Amino acid sequence: MKKVFVLVIVGAIGGAILLWSLKPHDPETACSNNDANACLQVAKSYYIRYHKLPSPSDWDGFVVFTEKSCRLGNKEGCSLQESLDKKSSGSAVGTPYYNTQEINNKDLGPRPVDRKSALAYSNRGTIKATSENYTDAIQDFNKAIELDPENADAYSHRGAAKGQLGDSTGAMQDLNKAIELDPENADAYHRRGYINFLLKDNQGAIQDYNKSIELNPDNGKSYCLRGLARFISGDKRGALLDLSKAGELGEKVAYELINKINTGNADFLYRYFR
Repeated sequence: MKKVFVLVIVGAIGGAILLWSLKPHDPETACSNNDANACLQVAKSYYIRYHKLPSPSDWDGFVVFTEKSCRLGNKEGCSLQESLDKKSSGSAVGTPYYNTQEINNKDLGPRPVDRKSALAYSNRGTIKATSENYTDAIQDFNKAIELDPENADAYSHRGAAKGQLGDSTGAMQDLNKAIELDPENADAYHRRGYINFLLKDNQGAIQDYNKSIELNPDNGKSYCLRGLARFISGDKRGALLDLSKAGELGEKVAYELINKINTGNADFLYRYFR
């Protein structure tokens, strides 16, 4: 199927290539001058190169020049762009392309890893999560993972966002995956510890905070939450030591918790987390 599809494309653009050979023509230069047809021809050339020897750079060239041809008003480029958008979203693709040939995952081959774009989506998702727009943030993290399935940070961030929305199961799955991909990811252990803490698995939380602190000894939040988990588990001395260290690292709430524990006003912790 793939070979037939490539031959169809070659046949479709063969006439244009023959015309180019009759006079000097640099399609990339013409495209840089906003020639929509030239941009589409460049996209086609990248596509053919990608199918001869798949490489992320050729796929990126195919996508970039297709997008530009559409932006400049080429209808065929826009039709192809629509197909690419549907493919990226995981929906079935049936938009005509080159002699009404349909694009599907088998025809186009596997989409190459695109770490640069994945990082951009992950960064935008982080900004949205910081603004407490967790639902939209998760959509960006989904895209980041689609573009780079081994992006441990994207799984970690998505797990944190799911946790904020009350999806503890989804959060735990994502954080487990983040740690599987990157066993040295301190933030993932911290976030999983927090989910364990909310699920009242205090021993699981303590183990995760142990690892988080081992990897990042300056994380005051990990000390603070490990202190709470220790206190609820009956280890008052260990809790006070952790909270004191958290305070030294800038977590002012830790001193308030120490005061509540020392004055016997920490019953709310037992009621809620035990």
